[in-house]
Amino acid sequence: MMLTKMKTWIKQLIASIVALLALWGLASLGNPVPETPELTDKISYPVEITQDIEKLEYTYRSQEKLRLEHNEMGRKFREGKITKNEWEVYKETDFNPKSQIISEEIGLYRDDIWRDLLRVQELDARNVTHTDFIDQKKTEFKNSTTWVVDLKSIQK
Repeated sequence: MMLTKMKTWIKQLIASIVALLALWGLASLGNPVPETPELTDKISYPVEITQDIEKLEYTYRSQEKLRLEHNEMGRKFREGKITKNEWEVYKETDFNPKSQIISEEIGLYRDDIWRDLLRVQELDARNVTHTDFIDQKKTEFKNSTTWVVDLKSIQK
């Protein structure tokens, strides 16, 4: 008799758990969990930037400006305007940390946004490969003048 009561109680418990999971699943259909990753708060975006694609454009532009700054510092080193020590300190304390932060931030948004853009691109029926399309968008983003990028907005 005691065994029967335990079996009944276990069945009711399982039924209750299944019901709760089903309700939770139905509730989440109307409110899907957002797929957008949390910001790292290591890049201070302008307040006008509200969409992930704008953040991606801004970070690609930041990456390009950082590359140009690195090239300029390298030129100064080659021309003897800064010492080898100053060049190494710049790379270790400024360029490398900022480059890492920018790369991580791009990684947060890139895959989902490219996937969405490729869907739109396919609907446009362009005769462009996915790789060419992504390379074209990267180039557009890197050369963008939409946002004024300040490399000081990147917290090392």
